[in-house]
Amino acid sequence: MKLSLPPVFVIELTNQCNAQCIMCPQNLQETKGDICISLIEKISPQIRTFAKCIQLYFLGEPTLHTDLNRIIKHFKCHTNAAIEVSTNLSVYDSYREWEDFLQSGVDRVYCCIEGVSQKSHISLRSTGNFEKAVTAVKNMSKIKMNRQLDTDIVVKNIGTIFNKNEQKEIKQFWEEIPGTRTLTSWMNTWAGFMPSLKKIGLIEAPNSNAVREACAELWNKMVIRWNGKVVLCCHDWKPEHILGDSNSESLFNIWNGEKIIAARNAHMRKNFSGICAKCKEWSVIKEYISDYGIKYSDLTMPEWGRPR
Repeated sequence: MKLSLPPVFVIELTNQCNAQCIMCPQNLQETKGDICISLIEKISPQIRTFAKCIQLYFLGEPTLHTDLNRIIKHFKCHTNAAIEVSTNLSVYDSYREWEDFLQSGVDRVYCCIEGVSQKSHISLRSTGNFEKAVTAVKNMSKIKMNRQLDTDIVVKNIGTIFNKNEQKEIKQFWEEIPGTRTLTSWMNTWAGFMPSLKKIGLIEAPNSNAVREACAELWNKMVIRWNGKVVLCCHDWKPEHILGDSNSESLFNIWNGEKIIAARNAHMRKNFSGICAKCKEWSVIKEYISDYGIKYSDLTMPEWGRPR
């Protein structure tokens, strides 16, 4: 049974970053670079009728890509997908840069700020600047309100032992800034690769203590790295499981290739090996509805999409 392309795409614009965060394996990568515009133009017609959500981030800082705004505009023009960007807020210095960014058409911006003080912020983002990050969000708030934009500005923190006493203050602080909302997220252990992070995280992944099932990501999300390599999932940072190369292969063929079919069949048999063996961050269908706003009819349940 051939599957259509999934509704969610992670397209990594760059795996380079100007920050050093203790919960991220970004600095462990051997090769770094930026995605080419030509690859973006090759990908967009293939996902046009399927993509409902495109996340333009993975291991790097998207605002470091000099063509970020151009890429957002391209996807807004050539797909009907909601475009998401996650940023550490430390690259752009001016109001104009944030204005150009919001006017590109980005639908959701995750603004990573780890508390209400420099101390709590750098507890995870050791090279971060709390005041600069706050100013950036305030600028985006002004731009959103003045331009009457629908951009969802999400001030996101990871719940940790460092900011556990600031959670109420975080909400109160941002309630005074119009056009923003807050989100406290769980700690990602990168499929068990960084288990020590459990010691500082207050919130575990949603399904970490549930009976293990087939991961819905294998049917509903495609991850394309900056160099065009398609990897198994959004935790496969090394990567361990390369499914194909979007530079030379069609996304449809990769999505229905032997490697991903083998992974799906293994999951259906509850055989979790490789990167999946210790993973606590596996996903279920309902998360795509609640987190991405995907309609149930646009999703593929593992039992529906099991190759036969």
